[in-house]
Amino acid sequence: MALTSYVMQPTPGSDLRRYASAELQKIEKSIGSIIIDSTDIRAALEAAQDDIVDLQAAEVVTDSRLDALEAFQTANTQVVGTWTPFVFGGTSAGVGTYTLQEGFYLKQGRIVLAHARVRWTAHTGTGVLKAGGLPFTSANNGSAANYWTNAVWSDSEARISLLYPNSTTTDFYNMPHSITQTTLPAAATLIYSQYYYTIP
Repeated sequence: MALTSYVMQPTPGSDLRRYASAELQKIEKSIGSIIIDSTDIRAALEAAQDDIVDLQAAEVVTDSRLDALEAFQTANTQVVGTWTPFVFGGTSAGVGTYTLQEGFYLKQGRIVLAHARVRWTAHTGTGVLKAGGLPFTSANNGSAANYWTNAVWSDSEARISLLYPNSTTTDFYNMPHSITQTTLPAAATLIYSQYYYTIP
């Protein structure tokens, strides 16, 4: 608010003291209105600042809720797809002729269920049987015992597959007569499923 200028101009013949007193009262009233206006402005500014703080707090809460919602959606989203399994030897990988390579998976959050069917002939690999190509790398939990599942061999004997941490490769063991690693044959059919956790 702009200050009002007052010039004391007594009318001729009037009492100068009385005139001065009246003019001073006018000036005091004007100054009082300025002080009141300043207080109102200050209060308005403080209220606006409080609103800004409230909006910032609300934004933080909103971001937190959005993060929680995104995490929930990620953990509960199901994804299905295909992958290509293959086999190789632990000593010498070798190559083979495939007549069947089918892989399907379902993933929910970090949990993966992968299923495979593989048939090959004339494989040149040597050593223990290994299968690769899993669609997601296993989690680094430090314990391979969490990754056991069943495998069916072409000779109708049951096998156990083992997926190690930080890996997409499966090892196979003979069961139930002996727990020894399965040797890669030149020709065979392998059907197996792998249930595991992925890297976060």
